Amino acid sequence: MLRNLNERDDEKPKENPFEKLETHLVNIPTKDSHGKTDEKIHLDPIDDIKRDNKKSVTTKNLSWLSSVKKVSTSIANSRLFVKGDGELLFCISVDGSKHSDFAFEMVTENFLFPYSKLLVLHVFNSKLDPIVNYNNKKTTVLEKYANKIEKFKKQSHFVTEDKMSKVHVLEQVARLAENYAANFLICGDQGLKGPRGDNHEQVIGHEFLLGSSKTPVMIIKEETIREKKKDKNFKWLVVMDRQFTYTSKAFSAFIPLIDAEKDFVYCIGGYSTSSYGTDVLKDQFMNLIEKNGIKNFEYEVIVYGPKKPLHASVIEKVNFGTIIFDFIVIYNNSGKFKSDPESNDAWNIINGTVTNVLFVNN
Repeated sequence: MLRNLNERDDEKPKENPFEKLETHLVNIPTKDSHGKTDEKIHLDPIDDIKRDNKKSVTTKNLSWLSSVKKVSTSIANSRLFVKGDGELLFCISVDGSKHSDFAFEMVTENFLFPYSKLLVLHVFNSKLDPIVNYNNKKTTVLEKYANKIEKFKKQSHFVTEDKMSKVHVLEQVARLAENYAANFLICGDQGLKGPRGDNHEQVIGHEFLLGSSKTPVMIIKEETIREKKKDKNFKWLVVMDRQFTYTSKAFSAFIPLIDAEKDFVYCIGGYSTSSYGTDVLKDQFMNLIEKNGIKNFEYEVIVYGPKKPLHASVIEKVNFGTIIFDFIVIYNNSGKFKSDPESNDAWNIINGTVTNVLFVNN
C-alpha cells in the first residue's frame, strides 16, 4: 500500500542530510547555496577495503583504484572524473543483489560505447552492515564491483557512501547523478529486502524516483543482454499521452540507446477521447523516428478512459501481447504522481509488468 507522500515530505528535516556525508573512492563535486563547487577529500579505497575485509584483497586487481591517491587533490578533485561534451554518463546503484547485477551488466554489455562513462555507486549502512547477508556487505560489494569495472577503468569511477538519507538510499544516488550531470540513473528493481522479506524499501524507492528524480531513470527487472538474444535486437515500447505537453521527452532521452538499424520501436499514442482530431502524437513520434534514422517501428492509437486507463492497456499488451518487449519508455508527471499515485500510469506499469521500465519526470 502506498503511503501519504505529501505527509512524508512535510516531516523531512530542514537540515541538509548530506552535510556530514562521508564518501569513499572518488571526489564528488557538490554545489553550495551560492552555486560554487565544494570539493572534498575522500578516503583511500584500498585501505578502506583492507580495514574492513577479513578476506585478502588482490592488490593487482584493484591497482587502478590505488592510483587515485597518487593524483594531487589540488588538481584532481573535480577533474578526476568529468563528463565530456557528447559523452553519455550512466550512474548505476549497486547493492550486491541479483537485480543490481542485472543493471550493471545491462549497461556494460549493451550501452558502454566509446563515448560513454560509468559511475558506480554503493550506499552501505554502517549500522546494519555486520548483520546483513554476506552478498550485501560493504566489503563484499566493493571487491566484487571493483573487479568488475577493472576492464572499464578508463571510462569508470566507483563511489561508496554511508547511508545518510532519511528517505531512501536512492535519494543519495539521485543527488550524485544530478551533481555529475548523468544522462541516466540505473537501479535494480529489487534490492535488499526488509527484515521480514517485505518490499517496503522497494516501494519507497519507486516513490522517490517517480516523485523527485531529475535524471532519466532505468529500473531494471530482468537480465537484458543484446548478444544473448537470438535476433540481437531490442524491442522498445514507447508510451505517449496527449494530456502531457512534453510526452515525447522520454523517448528523446532514451533514443541514444536504440540501435537504429536493428531495434524495433512500438509506440502507443494515448488519447482520452476518440475525437482527438489531428494525431499530434504520431507526428511527434515520426519526427523523432525520421530524425534518428530508426528503421523498424510501428504506431498505434489507444483511447483510454476511467474504466480502462492507459496503463491498463499497456500492461495488457506487455503481459499478454505477441511482442516480448525489453524496455518500456514513458513520460511521468511527478506532481500528478504525488497527488494521486494510485492512478499514475508509470507507477502501475512498474508494478504491473516484469519488463524494464524507463521514465523521465517533468
